[in-house]
Amino acid sequence: MARVTLVNRKGNAMFDVKKSAQVAGVLVSLSPDKSLDRIKLMKLMYLVDRQSFIQYGATVSGDRLVSLPQGPGLSETLSALQGNLAYLADFSRWVVIPQGSHEHSLLKGTELENADLLSEADIEVIENVWKEFGHMENWELVDWTHDSRNCPEWQNPGRSSNTITLDGLSLALGIDSDESSKLQSQNIEVEGIRQSFAEL
Repeated sequence: MARVTLVNRKGNAMFDVKKSAQVAGVLVSLSPDKSLDRIKLMKLMYLVDRQSFIQYGATVSGDRLVSLPQGPGLSETLSALQGNLAYLADFSRWVVIPQGSHEHSLLKGTELENADLLSEADIEVIENVWKEFGHMENWELVDWTHDSRNCPEWQNPGRSSNTITLDGLSLALGIDSDESSKLQSQNIEVEGIRQSFAEL
């Protein structure tokens, strides 16, 4: 069972930078050369959250989903990959945040066994997304997510960006709201049990 996505009063997720950094690290580790262009990594991370929501009613990173000019993405994750100092320490434990380059590589000496914030279900979702989309070139993946037949939740924001709420994502994907609420309630219960054991 994937972990719970905390939601604020506007129906948007709450970002977990440490988990997001671990997702980035696992995805980059799956690349043959242990390196991914920023835009491809961003799209893959969005698809991980999207697939986790479809399967479990909760995203992995808890980030805010957004419609961007080049398709859907994750608001704070993009900021982190661009070098936002507020997130740099956590992300730099897993991937290299380059200066003047968009290529993110796995930090040398990184042990994926240390991705302790990711559940087995999270890892399975990440691996399945990589199997389906990892072979795509950067702009091929951008075009795929930009196509409303593939990602109907994306709405062209022009030169700006628009939030994709979890309710909006459910509606676009045809997920029954009652079923989505039930899955999220199950995740809250499982997360509570996990945290109780973690504190022992």
